[in-house]
Amino acid sequence: MSFLAPLFLAGIAAVALPLLFHLARRTPRARLRFPSLMFLVPTTPRLTRRNRLEHWLLLALRCLALALLAFGFARPFLKETDTAADGGGRIRRQVVLVDRSASLRRDGAWTATLARVDDLVRAATPSDRMAVIAFTRTPVTVLTFAEGASLTPAERAALVRQRLERQPPGWEGTQLGQGLIAAAEALTEEPVQVERDGAREVVLVSDLQSGARLDALQAFEWPAEVTVRLEAIEVRPAGNAGLQAVVPPADQETVDEAPVRVRVTNSADATVERFQVGWALRSGEPVPGGDVDAYVPAGQSRWVTLPRRPQAGLERVTLRGDAHAFDNTTWVAETERERVRVLYLGSEDPADAREPLYFLQRALPANARRQFVLTAMRGDIMDTEPLVSAAWLVAGDAVAGATATALRAEIEGGKSLLLVPKTLEAARAWVTWLGGEPGAVRQERASRYAMWGEIDFRSSVFAPFADPRFGDFTKIHVWAYRAIDPVALPGARVLARFDTGDPALLQIPLGRGTVWLLTSGWHPADSQLGVSSKFVPLLWSLLEASGAIRADSPPAIVGEPVTLDPALDLAQAIRPNGAIEALTPGATRFDRTHEPGLYRFVGRRGTQRVVVELDPGETRTEVLAPDELEQRGVRLATTATAAKADRTGVSPDAPALVAEGRQKLWRWFLGATLAVVLLETLVAARTRRAASPVEGVTP
Repeated sequence: MSFLAPLFLAGIAAVALPLLFHLARRTPRARLRFPSLMFLVPTTPRLTRRNRLEHWLLLALRCLALALLAFGFARPFLKETDTAADGGGRIRRQVVLVDRSASLRRDGAWTATLARVDDLVRAATPSDRMAVIAFTRTPVTVLTFAEGASLTPAERAALVRQRLERQPPGWEGTQLGQGLIAAAEALTEEPVQVERDGAREVVLVSDLQSGARLDALQAFEWPAEVTVRLEAIEVRPAGNAGLQAVVPPADQETVDEAPVRVRVTNSADATVERFQVGWALRSGEPVPGGDVDAYVPAGQSRWVTLPRRPQAGLERVTLRGDAHAFDNTTWVAETERERVRVLYLGSEDPADAREPLYFLQRALPANARRQFVLTAMRGDIMDTEPLVSAAWLVAGDAVAGATATALRAEIEGGKSLLLVPKTLEAARAWVTWLGGEPGAVRQERASRYAMWGEIDFRSSVFAPFADPRFGDFTKIHVWAYRAIDPVALPGARVLARFDTGDPALLQIPLGRGTVWLLTSGWHPADSQLGVSSKFVPLLWSLLEASGAIRADSPPAIVGEPVTLDPALDLAQAIRPNGAIEALTPGATRFDRTHEPGLYRFVGRRGTQRVVVELDPGETRTEVLAPDELEQRGVRLATTATAAKADRTGVSPDAPALVAEGRQKLWRWFLGATLAVVLLETLVAARTRRAASPVEGVTP
């Protein structure tokens, strides 16, 4: 019998405690009084031993309980013949897990990785079952168990080397948790021969940078029979700094006024703390005179504000002064102002503060990202060109004739219309235009005021207001509205109601387009909506839900899909290196973001640009603490085991761990301990009852 934790056997020394307790005798407290001793014949006292053991059965049970407890904590197991000792009688299974993430692009890191993998594969015996898996964001099998079984160690090494050289480190982040799970599952799914089952081990070959993602391990139960041995790749010089851009705010008057800020991050093991940040040409050469000094202590990050672009077309920012350049570039795209044409159907004076048009034109200001072109037109004008060119339509007055026909065609073709009828007659005309009954509309004027009550926050219009801090519409007082029965409008959906129960905002589908119907206007004669803080966000939400404006594309991470704007009818993608790739018609996402940089998507209705950044975790190149893995359930080989494995290529303690995990003899020892304690309790109670009442002594 062997033990995984033999130091616990020192606990057997605790059996001395019952011996001491049994030898320690206390003088009885009871006293007996005798009459005069003058008539008794004196005798010489006999000498007896002062201390002697009593109650041998109790003593034996107590000593046995302590000994069994020590044996259980020592984790005993019955030795099994090792692979190397019995000439390959037991089958050792091993998965070499190879990191090929962006941090391995540092000088010398990938060469050292290939050499370490080559040594590991060659050190395996012909009877060993071996597989090789490479990972970044997703694991990829380089060598399967079936392939390795038919090759000699030298042939395995040559094949693995050839395949890994064709898959050098990419630009993706380190999903270490996903890689470990893939390796563990490959080991557990490998067919088992119980009588010949040996060690199961994952050998992780990586730079073990602390920015590796371990989230996937939280929901994974690590197999008890699988251990992990860490093979750390050391990269010199130590330390690394990285660069990450921040999207400029969209509420600036012009692009030039929007400051460009970047964040410089320095790893905890860095020795360099002073860097330069500046604009660079497309070739990577720095722009003269555009550098900004940055002091970043080790383990910290600093924000740096860059000067205005010295010339048009500059979209690249570089960091200089760092020894490892793989993460020293970021991209800041020049903002293109989107022209959004809005058509208002109504005969109003734009300068009249009592009319809806006055508030609408002030709710759509120009900024660095967009320029709104608002045009007003009466509904009885025959010119349909403004209807065709407009991206968004708003109507207050009713339309008729050719304008009504052209408007319906535009909406059914996919555009959106916001209706804000100012009068009962206009509301009835629009309900008729939508296919409803005009009698289903009536004018309502509150005696005091009505309020927005029930809101459907599941709709795309009110989803931005779902946070309780922004979802209170009760402060908007409504003086008058047009009560419309939603049943009278085909397919109508009520998105908001007044506290009276009447609809406040309806959504009506019309062909491929959508009609939004506000039953009360935002001008002072109807409500306080135009002067409310909810007015502008609500209009912008309607614009986005209608597809009239594009949501800003946030920077993506290498390997993550990019959402494409279907309204642009995109046809091709231009990669950062200039390569052109055709897109599937109607595509809504682009998955092949395999490198950082600025991606351009060109379509018949516009262009979409997306910056793809390196995973920020790749900058943190300080070594990951092994405790981070153990806290997530991963079973690591001990330091001594790893040292032996470095010399032999075999983990000698792995068979012992597997045998102990399979046998679990400690459970039997703990069960026997509980049984002995119970028996000792019964014997002690019986002994106490049988003790002499005169002596008053208990064992």
